[in-house]
Amino acid sequence: LIGQLASLYENYPCFIEMFTPFSNLLSAITSKAIPEQVSDLVTATTLQIDEKIRKDLNERRPLVYKELKPVPIPSLAPKFVENYVPGRDYDKNQERARIRALKKQVKSEKKGAMRELR
Repeated sequence: LIGQLASLYENYPCFIEMFTPFSNLLSAITSKAIPEQVSDLVTATTLQIDEKIRKDLNERRPLVYKELKPVPIPSLAPKFVENYVPGRDYDKNQERARIRALKKQVKSEKKGAMRELR
């Protein structure tokens, strides 16, 4: 049963942690207390698990921190425009600026229409 579990979980990265206790238990079993067929099966299973553990330990690499870019400190200095023109929209997003201008135009036309009705 342990051999079948070992073959089922052999591709998992946690194989070493899962099957080291089983390997220790199987290697501690004395062959005098069990029949020869079972002893051969225990030995084969122990060799299978130990070989896979040894192979995985050789392939395992230590964890490494990711290199993170330094986060810049935000500037608290105000941003000034050299040649400021009142009424001009300095938004870099053209679509958003156009929508804002159209809303302003609709609002002013609505005010004009209300004024005419009075």
